[in-house]
Amino acid sequence: MYTIRQAHIDDVPVLAMMGEKFYNYSAFNKYVPYDPESAASKLAQLLLSGFLYVAEHDEDGIIAGLAGTMTTLWFNGGLPVASELAWWVEEKHRKSPVGIRLYKAFEKWAFERGVKTIIMSDLVIEDQAPAEKLFKKMGFSIVERAHIKRG
Repeated sequence: MYTIRQAHIDDVPVLAMMGEKFYNYSAFNKYVPYDPESAASKLAQLLLSGFLYVAEHDEDGIIAGLAGTMTTLWFNGGLPVASELAWWVEEKHRKSPVGIRLYKAFEKWAFERGVKTIIMSDLVIEDQAPAEKLFKKMGFSIVERAHIKRG
């Protein structure tokens, strides 16, 4: 059994370690070094000014986290949007509904703050987007993908 809850400051080190797993899974590790102190600092900031929730399993502890923020888009500064910054579910629990429950908490948080648009990003690993089917099933459309280049 697991519980979805708002993260606490004591959860930040575990979430930063999860962040490093996300980083190593992604292609970001080929372009940008991971800085655990920066990650922990940003996560702690989100406790005060954003969205930071975890899924906690009775036996396995924290098994998932979702970090997000509210912002506006450059072409419509009057329209708030919610943007996911990081979403990670430990591999052992990926077939469970825990990731969707975390997303639903994010969506509720956003809608309660007047957001009408939610932006989620997905990784592309070896030309595959593992979460693309899930996002389509949840009603999302692809409008942009990010590209990265080392300078």
